[in-house]
Amino acid sequence: MEEIVPGLWRIVLARGSVNAYVWRGEGGLTLVDCGYASDGRRILQSLFEAGYLPQDVHHIVITHGDIDHMGSLAQMQAATSAAVLAHTLEVDLIEGRRSR
Repeated sequence: MEEIVPGLWRIVLARGSVNAYVWRGEGGLTLVDCGYASDGRRILQSLFEAGYLPQDVHHIVITHGDIDHMGSLAQMQAATSAAVLAHTLEVDLIEGRRSR
């Protein structure tokens, strides 16, 4: 993880053109976006290398429902038990009830 400013890190994911972000706030860690389905392991490894455990992630924010932003969401939610936050217009897409 690369610290951008104090308390905010960027994780460059496997394909190089996609990023996830981790923000440390008073309520624990927030993961912003999850990359492709194959990126979950990289995110978890990055957290571990920075000294965090999966259960330190309390929230996962999905900025929008593209596959490069939510591909590993199920894996990350299962690993962290974090609450998932997204705009109401994206929920059906994230939950698989609609496609783009």
